[in-house]
Amino acid sequence: MSLRIFQSQKGYTKSEHYHEIKKRSFVYGNVKPDLSKDLLSIPHTLENYFLTVCNNADNLMSNKTSLKEFSFELGKICHYVCDFFCEYHLNEEIFHRKDHFFYELM
Repeated sequence: MSLRIFQSQKGYTKSEHYHEIKKRSFVYGNVKPDLSKDLLSIPHTLENYFLTVCNNADNLMSNKTSLKEFSFELGKICHYVCDFFCEYHLNEEIFHRKDHFFYELM
């Protein structure tokens, strides 16, 4: 899902608020939360990560960062936002790691 967001932003009209995104950094930011044991110990739900995402977005908008760092952090934000609306994170009864893994690949 996050990669679909990346693909859709490529057609975004350039403006003073537009940032080109480094695909590799964006993709790494998208997968990193699922690679870290520390981040996986707390489910990626709205209740657990909403404030973190808001703070990260605020920092991203207010701080000058390199294009690589901007892309990485934006990827992390997209990861969590997608997880907030993912059926496997919304319903613990259907959450299965294998099914969730394949869902994330889509």
